[in-house]
Amino acid sequence: MKMVQLRFGIAANIPANIANKKCLSQDFYYIYDKANVTLKILPEKSKFYCGDNGICTSPLSVLQKAEIDLNYFFPLNGLNTIGENLTSGPGAMEDNCYLSYSKRKLQSSIYNLTFSDFIFTFDPTFWFALLGLKLLFLLFATAFLMVSKILSNSLKTGLIQNMDYLNLEIFQDVIDNNFTTSTIDFTMCSHEFLNSKDALVGRVREKSTICSFRDKSVHDIYAYRTREMVATVENEQGFEITKSYGCLYDQEMALNEPYSKSESQVLHIVYGFLINKFNSVSVNRIIVNGLYSASEFGITISKKLLQIETKCYLGATASPSCIDDGFDQQEMLPSPISLNYLFVPFIQLGIGLLLACMFFVFSLFGVLDID
Repeated sequence: MKMVQLRFGIAANIPANIANKKCLSQDFYYIYDKANVTLKILPEKSKFYCGDNGICTSPLSVLQKAEIDLNYFFPLNGLNTIGENLTSGPGAMEDNCYLSYSKRKLQSSIYNLTFSDFIFTFDPTFWFALLGLKLLFLLFATAFLMVSKILSNSLKTGLIQNMDYLNLEIFQDVIDNNFTTSTIDFTMCSHEFLNSKDALVGRVREKSTICSFRDKSVHDIYAYRTREMVATVENEQGFEITKSYGCLYDQEMALNEPYSKSESQVLHIVYGFLINKFNSVSVNRIIVNGLYSASEFGITISKKLLQIETKCYLGATASPSCIDDGFDQQEMLPSPISLNYLFVPFIQLGIGLLLACMFFVFSLFGVLDID
């Protein structure tokens, strides 16, 4: 029996190793089983638009002109209308876009005890009690506290540094922390980011860059996405691939700068498949059944798609312990000092005893009038 010919449209900037038969045949196993699939590269543009006259531009026009039979995902939100002779296929999906970035220790708060802090260390009744003592012991107590404080400051034993990883959760955080953004051309998140009418997104977009990863190695993609002070607007799939690469090749463990993403979404997208209604009946039957099969198998569920395509990109999967790292925990860093902490109390004790002996000798010879 002669197999049906089916032309599959692939974005021009998608790396070649995801657009090969091995990966796509796992995503759309039914279609590959029932048809002879040929891949066709689509125009590399992020704008999907169909006018009121029903005429579409960019990649949608390729589908509308029947130059392909099926596309590899189109964004459905933002389309003002579905073009003439096009219809949406089954299995429309929703996804979220996040801010992905390489975390660095960009925030530190320092608390340093001052020279006069010892006054507030004790309850006020302590100081009233000292007034009832003889002058010798009052001088001794005051001198001991002051010397203790001088040593503490000089050796920085009172210095505490709280080192926290900077977290980006919303676009306002990008602006406040002087980050820039980047997007990957022809992705769903890129389309939504570039066409959003939100004023805040517009401000962030002014300093944004758009990049293409067609025929780029995964190492190049990792290096680009983990640049300093840059947040990438991408979905969980893009984040997972980059994160897994860092885990597999010890990039994150060596640099101690984990690739992370915001906990909350910054954009919401709806995407799916469009079909040319004037395709042959046999072609459209295979497409519809194939999309239904993919939905039942779980391909249109982001986690399942994420696992398949991450393995296609990298050839392996990273360990869960690295993916769910603990780098984002707050870190308390003691300030470096020149002497061991255990040695400091002995210095204080020695100076205190020396001062006490001096006061005692002076009192014996009548140098100090204690009364």
